[in-house]
Amino acid sequence: MMNLEGKSEHGLLYRRLSAYNLVRALKVIQMPIGASRGFRVQLGKESKARKQFAARYGREALSLSVFGRGRRVGEGELNANILCNIALEGPVHPYELRARIEANMGKGHEIPDERTFRRHIQELHELGYIKVLKEEPHHAGRKRTYTLTEKGKAVVQFLPEVQNSLLEFLNLHDKADRAATPAGRTIRLLLEKGIDTVAEYIVRATNVEMLRYTFEDEQDEDEVRILRLQATAAIFVGLKRRIGRGEIPTSVSLEDARKFDDALKNDPEFRRTTIDIVQGMKEGIDYFRKDVVSTLAQLRKL
Repeated sequence: MMNLEGKSEHGLLYRRLSAYNLVRALKVIQMPIGASRGFRVQLGKESKARKQFAARYGREALSLSVFGRGRRVGEGELNANILCNIALEGPVHPYELRARIEANMGKGHEIPDERTFRRHIQELHELGYIKVLKEEPHHAGRKRTYTLTEKGKAVVQFLPEVQNSLLEFLNLHDKADRAATPAGRTIRLLLEKGIDTVAEYIVRATNVEMLRYTFEDEQDEDEVRILRLQATAAIFVGLKRRIGRGEIPTSVSLEDARKFDDALKNDPEFRRTTIDIVQGMKEGIDYFRKDVVSTLAQLRKL
């Protein structure tokens, strides 16, 4: 379970709310979710290249500064390629990473020069999306192997390539003491049971919820994980309630909804992992409640 002690007195939620993203998220929260399942937003007068980027990676990805929001399209695409490759092929040295990306790119696509590529690696490291997993002596200096941070693991799940390969992502980044992403153990069980549309819905719906926060500015890995845990837990609770009322999301198949409900009732391991998620949500609510009570007390003294 997540230990919330020792955090700042100020609530994580209130410090990371972005008015723009909150309004945008509220507008799309009821719409069909997912780049490949009919989610449509008008792109207005944006450039053709930007429209093509949105068509490939999804409109939600453009709301993240690492891929869009003021970036040149080429820079966003390169960041997407770098983070997606680490997500699906594992930790890597920059030289090997560049070779992997070049091998995966189709005809007509040119990879940037070595200096530009290294600059992007350095920027992603400084912004907290990747970190050094290990560092070894090398004839040209130090050989660094990079992996994803919690923030990096969060943003790669906005990319369709990762959404379509969730089990590969989990297999590469799960640890004995911590899943690759909050609810990762439950998502793994969903995929292993063939309840794919529910797993995909949970990831995509969590992504939309995360657009409410400026979590990209956060460097503390535990705080990023807490934000995502709370968002994911809310999706689980809401999905259980909706299925119970027969209001199944359009992107979830009827068969998968039935399997999900059956697993909650009859599978002890699945039920235990779900309890952990919801318990984490309760701890977060309790944590924020202390902030609310404290703030009210201070205001009443004024």
